[in-house]
Amino acid sequence: MVESGGGARLSIRGDFVEINPPELIVLRLEPITEAIPDVTITRVVFEADGERTRMTLTTGPYTDEMRPYAAAGWGESLANLDRLLAS
Repeated sequence: MVESGGGARLSIRGDFVEINPPELIVLRLEPITEAIPDVTITRVVFEADGERTRMTLTTGPYTDEMRPYAAAGWGESLANLDRLLAS
């Protein structure tokens, strides 16, 4: 990952631990550097919502210190996905 603005690089390793198309993706992220202190699990659920798809993302656990950075990082990632899908 590369932090926007400052350009700091955060090294992580990820494995898909469960994929159940088209409803579910579960990803285990493991830190390679001390910048991200713990293993996290990210779960993405896709559900039909009329003619659209609702995506629910849960991730963690995060320390109180890491929570705002994780929220910003995921927010930016989802905004990028939204732009990509809109093009």
